[in-house]
Amino acid sequence: MFKINVSTTEVTSIGVILFDDFDSLDVAGPNQVFYWLSQLSKAKPVKLYLIGPRKNELVNSMEGMQWTPKIGYDDAPKLDLIFIPGGYGPEWDKLLANTDHPVYAFLKSRVNKDTLVCSVCVGALVLANAGLLKGYNCTTHWALKKQLALYPGVTVAPGFPRYVIDGKRITGGGISSGMDEALAIVEVLRGAEIAKQVQLMMQYAPNPPFNSGDPSVASAATLYALTN
Repeated sequence: MFKINVSTTEVTSIGVILFDDFDSLDVAGPNQVFYWLSQLSKAKPVKLYLIGPRKNELVNSMEGMQWTPKIGYDDAPKLDLIFIPGGYGPEWDKLLANTDHPVYAFLKSRVNKDTLVCSVCVGALVLANAGLLKGYNCTTHWALKKQLALYPGVTVAPGFPRYVIDGKRITGGGISSGMDEALAIVEVLRGAEIAKQVQLMMQYAPNPPFNSGDPSVASAATLYALTN
């Protein structure tokens, strides 16, 4: 965790954004957290939207699963919080290489000074491409930290935090970090008690069989196998 200047923006609508080659866990984990936020935050309701390039058209994940968002970029409602996942594959490469991709026009039209803008994993590269991380501290998947640091004005947090909160920017580390990040977002939006209720409802009590979750704890052999 790495926190700076937590935002107090009032959030009543959350949009999780899809595009081809998105990472399923980047979406499914946080979306589950936000779903239970929408169910448990009765005093201050929150609406959750899953948004794709075009409504009712399949979007392919990097793992081969297909999702059908009911809302498209062009007909999305006003969003107080926008959440961008990461991805991997040829369509993902095109997205990063071409700022004419529709997701950038969507971000340009939807993000204003009051919008909470969030990403997990290499979704931070999309935000950086859009110029939305300039002047902020942030994080991403451990393997892409050096690439993210190349963007002008972007400060990559040291170490391997599960998430970084800096004002109206909240970024998560690699893939599974989205679960912790989303719970932290719930705490920012509705307080620790609601966040704890969401965690309990999901029975989120991670206890993995190995301690190899980031380069600071993984063995040299494990790290070498992934990086060579």
